[in-house]
Amino acid sequence: MEAYDDLQPNVKITSQNQVKGTLTIGYGHTKNVKIGQKITVQEAEQLLMNDLTPFANGVLKEVKVPITQNMFEALVSFTYNVGLGALRTSTLLKNLNQENYKEASNQFSKWISSKGQILQGLVKRREAEKALFLKDMYILQYFLPDGLIIEKKKSL
Repeated sequence: MEAYDDLQPNVKITSQNQVKGTLTIGYGHTKNVKIGQKITVQEAEQLLMNDLTPFANGVLKEVKVPITQNMFEALVSFTYNVGLGALRTSTLLKNLNQENYKEASNQFSKWISSKGQILQGLVKRREAEKALFLKDMYILQYFLPDGLIIEKKKSL
């Protein structure tokens, strides 16, 4: 896997003045990436695991309502891409924490541009995140203090 510019992922970058977006490598890693840098799939997976931890913890902290595992994974993917600050101030989180799951899911499509430019890669990513968020959401499970599992049906 080789470093790429997220605004022009199919362009071979050879100098810093060719970079129009953010240098990225692997599965979205951006810290200390160098032009021409190459890593293995295993290195990319390790970077991803290291990078995801603070975002997963942030989602756990910010979400105050029951969510499914799929919702959690969609939110971690989203937050990994836009940042914890953006999640905290987002209408998506506000709607979610008001248990307005449908409207929360509609907010994914609002996050499809970078530096004022709509990116097809972000359009596809948000569609995938929304689909994952909605998958199996009709039954939300949560644990009561005595350890019983209650199934709560949510309708769209």
